[in-house]
Amino acid sequence: MGIEMRNLKRIAMTVALAPLIMFGSLESKAQPHVHGKGTLFIAQDNSLWQLQFTLPASDIFGFEHRPETEEQKAEVVQRTAKLKNVENLISFSKTCRLVDHQVEIPDEFNVTGINEHNHHKADKHNHHGHNKHDDHGHEKEHDHTDVEIVSTFDCAKALTQIELTIFNSFSSLKTLEALWATNSGQGKLEVSATSPTVAL
Repeated sequence: MGIEMRNLKRIAMTVALAPLIMFGSLESKAQPHVHGKGTLFIAQDNSLWQLQFTLPASDIFGFEHRPETEEQKAEVVQRTAKLKNVENLISFSKTCRLVDHQVEIPDEFNVTGINEHNHHKADKHNHHGHNKHDDHGHEKEHDHTDVEIVSTFDCAKALTQIELTIFNSFSSLKTLEALWATNSGQGKLEVSATSPTVAL
């Protein structure tokens, strides 16, 4: 019964997020891929809050291709571990409890089976319609990969703001386009390291 209820709630959150994700996708298609800029979708379903980050892999790992050296592989492992600690991304009210946290990285960065038990694939933006990098360098510069993170919280009280700590963890990331749909309304805001608060 508990598992079934959680699945139903997850479906409800997905439905709540859908218009935001569609709107964000349409906007991103109208604009060129920009390093240093990601998106954050926030949805509320009563006490449940879900946050979905979409971040350029280059800002998370420092490069946007399959790790080629042991140092790069170690960097991927270290930075993925940072992503798995939600405190490196956001600072939430103490009345909230983390109930689910999924980190999805592009397959070419998956050096240790990180995505093995996860369910959602990270997005890839490829202007040539290919699913994988080939051996030609000029293809790589047009093939952009994203890291996706989905966190779900159960909050005893409605949130009025969310503090983002991700800018401290990944200094290459400069701004996030935040879009939200809550019980009290919808909104959109650009947040940055100098202004990291989303007021809901």
